[in-house]
Amino acid sequence: MASTNVLTCSRARNAAVAAVAALALFGCSSDDPERDEETGELSTSGDVGVFDLEVGDCLGEETGEGEIESLEAAPCSEPHTEEIFAALTVPDGDYPGQEALDTEAEGCLEEFAEFVGMPYEESVLEINYMTPTDESWGMGDRELLCTVYDPEAETTGTLADANR
Repeated sequence: MASTNVLTCSRARNAAVAAVAALALFGCSSDDPERDEETGELSTSGDVGVFDLEVGDCLGEETGEGEIESLEAAPCSEPHTEEIFAALTVPDGDYPGQEALDTEAEGCLEEFAEFVGMPYEESVLEINYMTPTDESWGMGDRELLCTVYDPEAETTGTLADANR
């Protein structure tokens, strides 16, 4: 079987990890999105491999729990459901397991307040995160991506300094 590059997605709710049923993608496109050469921001929509996602990218529909290889990404100026607001680096060593990675993801809560402008516990917004898998860890993946979203509706524009 061919090796695939995947991350595991989980959702945090009220500072605790909660399970999510499925991974859904919006508006599937076979085209790779383009990035603005000056800003690095996405200028078109398309599927992005998980290792090409960057802080500031906006995603189609909510990432769910499970392994993923790519996600639909779009400019934040277009309606979207999640925005990557932080990337945390997990310390080297043997693969720590999903439970330890979930604990590392608590760092998303600290980054949330800085990004949104208020503590997570007081916000109406939610977070999600993507962690390395055992397989991607073996290929040197140590990045944990934190996303923010409004559970009530899609967002147009960034949630940076949203203060809600």
